[in-house]
Amino acid sequence: VNLIQGDDGTKNITRRELVQAIQYEIFDRITITGGTISGVVMSNSIINNVVINDSTVNRATINDSTFDDGAITNSTGDNLDIINSTFNDGTANNVAITNSTFTDGAIFDSTANNVIITNSEFNDGTGNNVILTNSTIDNSTITNSEFNDGTANNVAITNSSFDNGTANNADITDSTFNDGTANNIVITNSEFNDGTANNIVITN
Repeated sequence: VNLIQGDDGTKNITRRELVQAIQYEIFDRITITGGTISGVVMSNSIINNVVINDSTVNRATINDSTFDDGAITNSTGDNLDIINSTFNDGTANNVAITNSTFTDGAIFDSTANNVIITNSEFNDGTGNNVILTNSTIDNSTITNSEFNDGTANNVAITNSSFDNGTANNADITDSTFNDGTANNIVITNSEFNDGTANNIVITN
């Protein structure tokens, strides 16, 4: 071996000297089995079949991978399938969200059951037992819900409370409509208080 002291010859060396010599060498095609590696910086490398626990990954790109039971915070996700995860303060496009909480976002062409949507936009969907605040609803069916301070177009409202909103071309059944404006709507078995109604049909 060539020792770090500059010896160009060969000699019997101690284990300590061997370790020192290895530390200063560059190796190719090395296989390490067992043991612990710490304090190492890896770059331009490929890692296969590795389990990473209790670690922090910064400025990384993850491709063709499975992300289970994790939390994504302050991130941007595109074309993702998120399952059993927490998604906070991020932007998601073309995402399927299952068993999750959705706040302060926009929902299009969706079905929502037993959800609370705040400061959001809900279009072309079906919602049951939903609380909507400061929202816009278009072409939707609202059942057993509360609608406050919003605008509703081409909607069917059943067993709901509609306060301080504007409804156009709506079908309202068994609902309470307070302090709102309604145009071209059908109201059945409902209570209408303190509002303005134009061109409507009221039955029972």
